Amino acid sequence: SANVHTASDVAHTPCDIVIVSLPAYVNVTKTVTGSVNYWNLITFHITAHNNGPGNADGVQVRDLLPAGLTYVSSTPSGTTTYDDASGIWDIGTLIFGGTDATLDIVANVTQTGIIVNWANVTAQTNPDSQPFNTTSLTLNVPPATIVELTKEFRATLNGPAITTANYLDT
Repeated sequence: SANVHTASDVAHTPCDIVIVSLPAYVNVTKTVTGSVNYWNLITFHITAHNNGPGNADGVQVRDLLPAGLTYVSSTPSGTTTYDDASGIWDIGTLIFGGTDATLDIVANVTQTGIIVNWANVTAQTNPDSQPFNTTSLTLNVPPATIVELTKEFRATLNGPAITTANYLDT
């Protein structure tokens, strides 16, 4: 019978068979839909794809919304989960040649100007041939229109505006 060992204990124990994990390159992409204007809802669509050649295990992607974007909801695919407080999207295993993992994050735009939203692979148990995969989107939120509201009180529909009021205490 053969001695079977993983690559990590080869230096310490003679063996006949060595089991080596194949590297897996996880690629992350991001798009946004919706009108990028102040106080509008937009949706980020994040996709994690395994370019192989091995399966990717223990995959986590971090996408924490920056200032100017307020979390509303999220829809992770399959058995993946997303924690909006930490921004961690826990994917688990991505099979090479299998289905991509996807995450939709709905956010409210709460400031004007430039907002940059990043997503990056932060964990993977097997080697990645191209580590530190990141993607970002730069949003240019135009200045908001300021609406000024004036309110007048009238005793009748077409009567004069009431500018003073008398108080009668009986």
